[in-house]
Amino acid sequence: TTEPEDCSGGTATCKDPAKCDKCGGSYGEVNPDNHKQAAKPRHVGDVDNQKHEYYCELCDTSLRTEKCSKTPATCLEPATCIKCGQSYGDVSAKHDYVWKSNGDGTHSQVCKHCNEKKDNAVKPCAKASKPRHIEGTETHEYYCKDCGATMGKAEACTKKYVSNKNGTHNVVCKVCDAVLEENVPCTSDPSTDRCGKKAYCQYCYVDFGDKLGHDFSGGGGCARFPEGRCSCTKESHRKLWNKTNASQATVYCDKCHTNVEKEKIRADFTVSNYDPGKSVSSLRVSTSSKHVKVKSYTVTPSDGKFEANQVYSVAVEFTTDPGYEVTYATIGGSAATLTDSHDAATGNLPRLGSVFTVTYDNMGKGKLKNPTETVQYPGKAHPETLTATGYVFGGWYMDQAFTTKFNANNPVAADMTLYAKWSVARTLTFKANSGKISPSSRTFADGEVVDLKDYTPTRKGYWFCGWFKDKDLTGRKLATIKMDANKTVYAKWKKEDTTNPKTGDNSGWAVGILTLTTVLGAAAVVTKKKRVW
Repeated sequence: TTEPEDCSGGTATCKDPAKCDKCGGSYGEVNPDNHKQAAKPRHVGDVDNQKHEYYCELCDTSLRTEKCSKTPATCLEPATCIKCGQSYGDVSAKHDYVWKSNGDGTHSQVCKHCNEKKDNAVKPCAKASKPRHIEGTETHEYYCKDCGATMGKAEACTKKYVSNKNGTHNVVCKVCDAVLEENVPCTSDPSTDRCGKKAYCQYCYVDFGDKLGHDFSGGGGCARFPEGRCSCTKESHRKLWNKTNASQATVYCDKCHTNVEKEKIRADFTVSNYDPGKSVSSLRVSTSSKHVKVKSYTVTPSDGKFEANQVYSVAVEFTTDPGYEVTYATIGGSAATLTDSHDAATGNLPRLGSVFTVTYDNMGKGKLKNPTETVQYPGKAHPETLTATGYVFGGWYMDQAFTTKFNANNPVAADMTLYAKWSVARTLTFKANSGKISPSSRTFADGEVVDLKDYTPTRKGYWFCGWFKDKDLTGRKLATIKMDANKTVYAKWKKEDTTNPKTGDNSGWAVGILTLTTVLGAAAVVTKKKRVW
């Protein structure tokens, strides 16, 4: 035999004691406070007492009383409580008239409850000023503004393209304002692409993306331009010689009307044999760049042995061609130690196969699809580009003080948190004064200093003389403008003559930049810095 045990389980209510989960028998006392409220309240008192109560459907105890919430009386029904269903008073003596189509281009006033027509209330339908979109189609229809009856046949929507200012645009009907497509990527017409400028969307007519680089495959050249002229134009660039030094020249592009500048040149430094899971016996550093060469290098394992799952440090000494000078270098995404001569760099290569977490802090603005990202070294992070109404997104930074900007081209070598930088949006409006510039306004970050030479209008038969802050064009010509508020600038023009257009300062080129990132596969970039005008 087994020892008897106490009943357990079940819940006592206001009417019944608990039932044992094992034997099914009742045990204990009822719980007078455990009621089961009825889903619908019941009216209490006489008809004029506009109250109802919620009650227990087990023991019929009143739980709480509240005032009825009534619907208005109509010509067919008296006022009725929306919760308990009790009716009060009489039906309304008034009708609730609305306009209803007669199907013949007229409409009448009809009670929406009893369908009684109002005497002498027939009028011709009046077309609404704007058509309504027909859901699921790219058409719209006109309708009566009073009764809503369709007037005429459906018409195809006339499309326009509205920029979202983030490299996409929406397709919108010009007539009914319906959004037909959202967030369509901008595309440019290659025939309108201009070197040194951003791509220009052939649909929404707004610049997007990064500035387009120059193409130096055209051949030719001059003392200051050994790679040749920019092939962005069918005509040759004009060489504008510096009067103070006849051996120097800048080059002026006939198509984009700017002085041509050299763009980025890759210098790939490869650390050989540094592969996941590979038994390492040696490491070599080499480069294929014609402007940067490895002079010497040293690879040092952390415990003195060349083997798998090891952390290595690498030191590279390099030389550059004349005209190029290294001003900084990085390795593996973190700052490297440089010599005073700026011709060497050292750094550590992270252990291959390590997994790191990148956390994205949007600083309370914009919508993040993925707040965190897991990356296995030597993989790279893929931060999102955020948008927020009234703000300009300034990129991702590695600190909350926004002193170090995150470089997404470098591999992730440690757990990190990235912070989104935001600035209040400021609008700069361009008044071209009979000239043309598109778009006529731009959005910048608060406090940003805008180089106005990047925004040049055109006017047939005239030279552009610059931007001014006053309508009368009597002040000083503006080279830059600080966007600490919404501002407007005005274009000044001079009648064209036969001389070459002005090209600005002809001072020498700024020094170049070398970025050295020693990672799996490759990583060093040599750039000849853009000329500062």
